[in-house]
Amino acid sequence: MSIFFPAYNDWGTIASLVVLAAAVVRDLTDDWEIIVVNDASPDHTPLILGELLRYVPHLRIVEHERNRGYGGALRSGFAAATKEYIFYTDGDAQYDPGEMELLWQQMRPEVRKRIKTPNKLLAISSARAVAASKIWIS
Repeated sequence: MSIFFPAYNDWGTIASLVVLAAAVVRDLTDDWEIIVVNDASPDHTPLILGELLRYVPHLRIVEHERNRGYGGALRSGFAAATKEYIFYTDGDAQYDPGEMELLWQQMRPEVRKRIKTPNKLLAISSARAVAASKIWIS
């Protein structure tokens, strides 16, 4: 599973999101990565991400030299993802990445067959990951 967080001025929240996502996903699958797209944050986000690299070996950082906006950060995150499934939520901790476990539980074989995308499942940021799975999978 690829997990990514678009980040702009999220230095106060990005570390906890990455650590929580790593703690959750490692219990779900051995094949995972976390990607943070730093959308040219002028705050301490680059410093925090640099420190996180020392502690989270599955972490990759995508750096934008200039701000591309939310859509540009999403495009970069999807392009950088290398795993079969993708989970993303915003870097401001608006949603709980722990909810990816709820979505993962919905990925039964009969659901996997219904996914139209060649090798990706989009798990959009949602207050309820199960509701998001119904939207994207149906």
